[in-house]
Amino acid sequence: AEQEERRKKSKRKREEEGQESPAKRISLPASLRGPRTGLQPLRQILQRQRRDRQLLKRGLDAVAKALNTQKALFASNVQDLHSRIKSLDENLNKRMDRLDADMNGRMDRSEAALNERMDRLDADMNDRVDKLRGDLSEARLRPGVAKQMGESFSKPFVAQSLVDIGHWTLSILRPKVDKKNPQLLMDVQSKLIQFVLSEEAVKKFAVKLAVTVGFDAAQLFTAGKVNTDFLEIMLRKLPMPKAVAEATKSTWRSSDPFRSWMAKFAKSAKSSRNYRYAVYFEFLLTWAALSELSEEEKVEFNSRLAKCDGAGLAVFVNASMQEEDSFYDALELEIDCRGSINHVSGHYTISVGEMKSSLAGVPKAEAQLSIRCYVAKQACQVIWNDLEDCILLGYIFYIKSGSSQQSDVSARGISFYYIPI
Repeated sequence: AEQEERRKKSKRKREEEGQESPAKRISLPASLRGPRTGLQPLRQILQRQRRDRQLLKRGLDAVAKALNTQKALFASNVQDLHSRIKSLDENLNKRMDRLDADMNGRMDRSEAALNERMDRLDADMNDRVDKLRGDLSEARLRPGVAKQMGESFSKPFVAQSLVDIGHWTLSILRPKVDKKNPQLLMDVQSKLIQFVLSEEAVKKFAVKLAVTVGFDAAQLFTAGKVNTDFLEIMLRKLPMPKAVAEATKSTWRSSDPFRSWMAKFAKSAKSSRNYRYAVYFEFLLTWAALSELSEEEKVEFNSRLAKCDGAGLAVFVNASMQEEDSFYDALELEIDCRGSINHVSGHYTISVGEMKSSLAGVPKAEAQLSIRCYVAKQACQVIWNDLEDCILLGYIFYIKSGSSQQSDVSARGISFYYIPI
């Protein structure tokens, strides 16, 4: 009994001191302690856990697969986005290049237009300065010219039409005629128009015009007539609407596009080269179809030819000049000193004057006097038709400066006299 008591005490003591670990014991529920059940319920728990792990794995695999699919889709979308961004970038660069090229083109055109306008303004300013200088020189020289050559000789004259050419010729003729006689004026105008419409005058005018535009003048006349097809080729070289340039000879009437084109220039810039060339070509094309015009249209054409807006003066001046002279591209003829014409039984002495500020203007003055002398000579021949011989005198008046002088010369059938004042 004492020994049994000591074992119990020793056992309790060991349990209290922890010498026997309770974790080593396997404590089963009461339902598992029966002799028949054994470990079967534990296997069932483990199987359920295994199934749960398999389901979890399959779920995780499905999630991973979905993530991989989304990742691949995202990568594809990113690649497509990169491609679209690259395409947009390329299109943007192309568009920017086009805009840049277009802007450069516009700037170049604007710069060219601005330069052209500045050149025109510069040329216009130079012309105005030259004209002002010329006006000042003329105002200074004219009293001296009047004192030496006479008041009538020194007067200026500007011819802007065939009628003015007739007035100029009659006003300086000696002996004097009644230049207010309406019948005489009508006869003079009629003779000048007949000369302008002659084949000789038209051919000289047309040939000079063709050379100026840049064409072979030999192609302009065929069998004594103006080649209208060649005229239209020349027209296309000018800056005009396509509808005008391609018009045929049968449409050159008052209602055709050419007349409208001319009218546009007449409103905006009568002094422009385009307007003058419109007048020239309108004259040539109408002259080529003269036989097709009605009497009323012929009267209208002749009337327009004699006026300021017609080609009459330009045709007359170019037909009066020598063949080697350049084309006279103007619708008026300015004469510093209208001069004089002495007429005795078919013998003419024609004197015309030009004013310059210095001797530097002598070459230009000689060229200007040549044109005016030839025009006066041709007018005398056309109006009176009795010219046997003609003496042409050109007087160049310039402001005297120092001891420099110019010797008198004769050239191209004209005697030039240089008079300092």
